[in-house]
Amino acid sequence: MKSILAIVCLNFLIGIPSVPSVFGKDAPTSASQLLQEFETALKAKDKDAVLALFNQEGVLARDKSLPNQMIEDLLTREVKSVKLSPLPTNFSSSAEQGNIRYRLNVQAVGSIDIAFTDGFGTAMPYGKKGEAYYIASIIEERIAAVEAGTNQLITIRVQTPDGKPQPNVIVVCASPKTIPMLHFKTLYGGNAEFRTGDQGRFDLPLTDTNLFLVAANDQGFGWLPNCDLTNQAVMVMQPWGRIVGVRKNRNHIIADEPLKLSEDRDYYGYDMPDLIQISGHETRTDKQGRFMFESVPPLKLVIDRQEKQRGYWGYFWSVEVKPGEAKKLEINTRGRTVLGRVGVGSEWDTNIDLSSCSGALISDMKDRESSRRSVGFPISTNGSFHADGVEPGDYKISGDIRCDNKRVALLDPISVHVPDDTSDAADVPFDMGTVILKAAVNLKPGDTAPDFAVRTLADQPLKLSDFRGKYVLLDFWATWCEPCVAETPNMKATFDAFGRDERFVMISLSLDSGLAGPKKFVRTHGIMWTQGFLGDWSKDKTTQIYGVYGIPAIFLIGPDGKVLATDLRGSKIKEAVAAALAR
Repeated sequence: MKSILAIVCLNFLIGIPSVPSVFGKDAPTSASQLLQEFETALKAKDKDAVLALFNQEGVLARDKSLPNQMIEDLLTREVKSVKLSPLPTNFSSSAEQGNIRYRLNVQAVGSIDIAFTDGFGTAMPYGKKGEAYYIASIIEERIAAVEAGTNQLITIRVQTPDGKPQPNVIVVCASPKTIPMLHFKTLYGGNAEFRTGDQGRFDLPLTDTNLFLVAANDQGFGWLPNCDLTNQAVMVMQPWGRIVGVRKNRNHIIADEPLKLSEDRDYYGYDMPDLIQISGHETRTDKQGRFMFESVPPLKLVIDRQEKQRGYWGYFWSVEVKPGEAKKLEINTRGRTVLGRVGVGSEWDTNIDLSSCSGALISDMKDRESSRRSVGFPISTNGSFHADGVEPGDYKISGDIRCDNKRVALLDPISVHVPDDTSDAADVPFDMGTVILKAAVNLKPGDTAPDFAVRTLADQPLKLSDFRGKYVLLDFWATWCEPCVAETPNMKATFDAFGRDERFVMISLSLDSGLAGPKKFVRTHGIMWTQGFLGDWSKDKTTQIYGVYGIPAIFLIGPDGKVLATDLRGSKIKEAVAAALAR
């Protein structure tokens, strides 16, 4: 789903419940009047008055019955300020997903920006409808779908878990390009909708090779992945579940912590094309640390939490909810506050604005456990910082200052061990000491490419200086990096065109954690150029001397050892090599 003003804005707007239409009433006739009435109603926490300012024309009846959790959440927040703002230059009032077009039901002229006392905020587009001003709602329109495939008809049966046919059920047919969004018990997007007959059946035309089916209503949730999509296939409408939990840290209640639910992509696989997207399942822990998710689909799910200081969402907990289950959770962590300071290296002006630096403690643990434990933090102007809820373990410091999308400075990536504390205190701060801000390496054309000495995938020595006198295309990559893998055709095209030229050599340096992955990839894809192995990125030195902070990172080096080009991607890889060899 593409954003209209922001994903938050879209999710917010489609959750607006039914309210009386303001047509025929004294609707605001100017933006300033709309702002004044909205601000007054918001601060008074007058729900009906707030909702009456939204334009409901064209909103589907099914959308008007959606829970109003997000509206209620808005009204429970303490408002710091409300103002009118112009629309962003890249603002679009419509977005398409499959054969569904989502658009605003007013002519947007600006947004109402709301700032809360907790440092967060939201924005809602507003505009004119006739002579009146309203806050926009989202409406959807079906557009013609592009058909492909066999057009063969197959019959699908929808039933309850005990085998009873389910008549009058709306089933959404979708494909990898039109993945539906589940918002509580309502689906958005997809290719087309079908309604079951009296016997719970409907005929499905196979207009694509990767179709799948999903259904959601008050009775439950059904999902028929592509691998099960055959003639006479059965979709079972499983009852919704719920999650009831308590959030603690060090056995103390954690109140007012934002949590949200989403599908477990690590379990199902990020390349699985026939899984829904979950939207709108957000909540906060109450004063007793309790939280609840209603209308939970029976799937493998994850609970994400929002960082207290920076507002970023990240993985927190895995959970599986079975059909009709009331899942009980107690999430009790051992986090503690980590204190520290940023010192400035001798190469920097002591007046540098340290608050422009962002930082994080990155856990040394593997996979999603590393993601759960890693904590970001802002840095104050005097260099002091604190990271909230850091669990015991080993971490590395990460952080930088960027300018024009380039790293100009970075925190020294030192290792930090955060010890456990066995007391029952709510928090036991740990002082990690000082970390130094260093100048970042940013190689540019004309700079000397640093020499390196590594091993190939075949465990042979490999040095850059061995290729002095040749043009070298140097590629930092990994098999787990999708953008890196996407450059494989461009790299192969470059090798096919110039690989026989004695003046030219290509070197790829893998940042995979083990040799098996890159060896298999090279063998499977028939890659013939030199392959080096760097291993664990956090321990590698070559990436540091080349200033490789993201991959793929592709450099072209001249026969004299000077850098000719950096940040090569796509067709520019082959073009840069062709231009160099033509000199």
